[in-house]
Amino acid sequence: MESKKAHKKAWPKNCPWPEPIYNGRGMEYLRSGQGSWNSWGSMPSLGVHSGNLIPANRDPAMLVRDAIGYEFQNRNLLRQAFTRRAFALEYGLRGCGEELEFLGDAVLNQVVSKELIRQLSNVDKERTDAPFCLDEGVTEGVLSRLRSEYVCKEQLSARMKALELDGLILYGTGEAPSDSSREDAMEALIGAVAIDSNWNWDALEGVVDKISCIQKEKLHHRAERSYYDRFNAWHKKKFGVMPEYETFGQAPKYYCTLRYFIPENDQNLYRDRREDTDADSRSAAREWAARRAYEFVLQHGLLTIQSDFEMTPRLEDSIHQLQELYQKKILPDKPQYSFQQYSSDNWHCTCKCGNLTTFGNGIGKTKAKKTASYDMLNQLLKRLPAAMHPDSGDVHFACSAQRAAEMVAQNASSGGMKIINLHSANGYRND
Repeated sequence: MESKKAHKKAWPKNCPWPEPIYNGRGMEYLRSGQGSWNSWGSMPSLGVHSGNLIPANRDPAMLVRDAIGYEFQNRNLLRQAFTRRAFALEYGLRGCGEELEFLGDAVLNQVVSKELIRQLSNVDKERTDAPFCLDEGVTEGVLSRLRSEYVCKEQLSARMKALELDGLILYGTGEAPSDSSREDAMEALIGAVAIDSNWNWDALEGVVDKISCIQKEKLHHRAERSYYDRFNAWHKKKFGVMPEYETFGQAPKYYCTLRYFIPENDQNLYRDRREDTDADSRSAAREWAARRAYEFVLQHGLLTIQSDFEMTPRLEDSIHQLQELYQKKILPDKPQYSFQQYSSDNWHCTCKCGNLTTFGNGIGKTKAKKTASYDMLNQLLKRLPAAMHPDSGDVHFACSAQRAAEMVAQNASSGGMKIINLHSANGYRND
């Protein structure tokens, strides 16, 4: 039986996790004024059929459930996964997520390896010499590199942020969020699922599948943002909840049912929507369902939140920012630069993008390029919806994909840019 242990400090205010209460039955997972989770924890689901949304102030266990598709029986175990050692020592907790990271790392490597092999190899029973063979161009080295990309610190950190779980990590005083801390929490979360599910491999593979999103057609283009992440971000920001994905089936055919909302509209469209898809993997089925939903809201002009493209021009980052606008298909033409050197410390740069031309001078080639890029950014963003940034007073670009296309088209006749038409697959295309 667990005895009461005094906290070194009072539980922090505005903490996303409830304070553990020690009593004769052990440690209770309580929320102030709400009673135990045995009586309060059965929250409503997404509410697609009833039209009722989950309250925004849900317990973090529900946020985790929506993000990874697994609901913890022991929510104290879940909280432990997000607890840093410094926090545990500071507030008198017995353990932290470090105990779970080892398990999570082992599970992650095994499941990712299994999925890569499933998607990039086959067994030819007619071949007696070597029935198992990898796809053309795939070698042991390629598999190792791909696996490392899916289990590396940067990828796990990025997925933690994409799933919007990084805000649940409990840091000690003086600690700052980092890629390493997010990686640790992600591995600990997978380890916690292993313990909570009693090593249910179907549950573990489903969780890792949602975290990793391994898709054969994207293995060499993983920097591209998936429709799954894009649509989830839109839906979460618009309605405060994640859309519901239900995947089932087994190799070689998996199915996904996606239930989601759309905004109120004057097109006689029901707000409760559903997409049913199938593919050769759970990730691919989810991606296809998310793509169909994303294209639906895009096609009907419902993608109206300010989440697609947000940018505040910054001199030091202007070259990268301008390239980002081109990569996101907002700009029809790639920025082109030319240089002239007037003296050893005096450079002149000309930046051209479509029909626009800007100039920059600087004591070095890079400085001149940044100045020209910064001027180009401001010229381009003037042709799109703009508002004053509340803090710095700089021009802040934030508009929906559809509105951006409309504004660019309206300004095309003024000699600023070519017309960019809306495209359902990736937002924009050149005409």
